[in-house]
Amino acid sequence: FTSELDSQPSGEPDMTDLPTPTSEVSVADESLTADADAAAESERAAAVLVDLKPYYSGLAKDFHKATRFPWKWVPRDSQTFANVPLDIGGMICLWGERNVTVNRQVFPEKVEGIAIHREIETLYVYHCTFFESPQGTPVYELIFQYEDGTSASDTIRYLDDVRDWYYDASEEQLGPTGKRSALVWHGASIVENGAAPGGIQSLRFCLTAIENPHPDRKVKCVDLVSSKNQSAGCILAMTLGKSTLMRRAQPE
Repeated sequence: FTSELDSQPSGEPDMTDLPTPTSEVSVADESLTADADAAAESERAAAVLVDLKPYYSGLAKDFHKATRFPWKWVPRDSQTFANVPLDIGGMICLWGERNVTVNRQVFPEKVEGIAIHREIETLYVYHCTFFESPQGTPVYELIFQYEDGTSASDTIRYLDDVRDWYYDASEEQLGPTGKRSALVWHGASIVENGAAPGGIQSLRFCLTAIENPHPDRKVKCVDLVSSKNQSAGCILAMTLGKSTLMRRAQPE
């Protein structure tokens, strides 16, 4: 990823001919009461953005240089999706079998020591995968490492929690099926390479609320470990907050 950006610079993308990217879940749902809106704003203000810059495989400031993959079309920097504030400063990509065999890209099997150093209730992860897997297939493990030397692991599963960032616009359900996860952004890009240059490729990202099983213990750091299946996990942002921070849009 990084070498591709360094070797193939290009200008900023022209968004003129693309559909407008969509924030799938509103910041403050219109169905909420005034008190609930105030609570959402308060929780949003209290959320803590995790600094992922030391751990990124590629930086968002270089997304506009990408030509092999459509990074130039995705959200970056400060965003708020589903009431969760995010700092999208780049991407962490973990090892995935199809990335190796199809794209010839070998990313790390684990990224360890992402600094937290506080008690937390819920960790929100903004992510996607490269390539699909059968529903329920483990994609990666997120491990809470506590200050007291103990740890707890949570498995991120394909379709339940996260989905391939490429999708077909004809799909009936675009988002994950699990209750703790939601589709929070979808948009489109212009294909620059491959069999159909100039075509449109739809893109999406998900948000998962990972509950800390021991909120009374101070979390030293979190580790990300590939499950070494065909989908590769791609993590773009993390935020710490209350379990009620993420607000889903109500069905119409």
